[in-house]
Amino acid sequence: MAQLDPAWPHYRTAHLHFGGDRPWCIQPADQPIGPAAAATLRSRGLAGAFAVITAANPRGALRSAAENAEALQHLAAVLAGRGVVHLRCDGCCPAAIHREAGFAAVLPRREAIEIGAAFGQSAIYWFDGSTLWLVPVLEGGPPERLGGSAD
Repeated sequence: MAQLDPAWPHYRTAHLHFGGDRPWCIQPADQPIGPAAAATLRSRGLAGAFAVITAANPRGALRSAAENAEALQHLAAVLAGRGVVHLRCDGCCPAAIHREAGFAAVLPRREAIEIGAAFGQSAIYWFDGSTLWLVPVLEGGPPERLGGSAD
């Protein structure tokens, strides 16, 4: 099935910027998620599987900063309301020209896909504990492996 989101090719090369007290970034398309990166994820409360979900720019259609900020607050409320452990994690293009705010959230993949769909997202990122995947939500096709193993 053809991809409907014009931004789809950029999802494969996004860098993930984790916020908090000690900002940190991984570049899954450029390098595998090795033991050091996996240890850093664990130190931030992301032990095992988690998703990266945004509420910005549904289907790649650019919205205003105010609309994206409102959607991010709504996503935070949804995650908090479900009791989901989450921390700020933004997807950013390698040149840092475009950034979409979101969250890394510890929840089952099925639930992450449902939340992504509710926010009109074409895909989510899924870390299964060793490998990062690009998982289509509203787009067709199978999950795509990004980077390598953390073991």
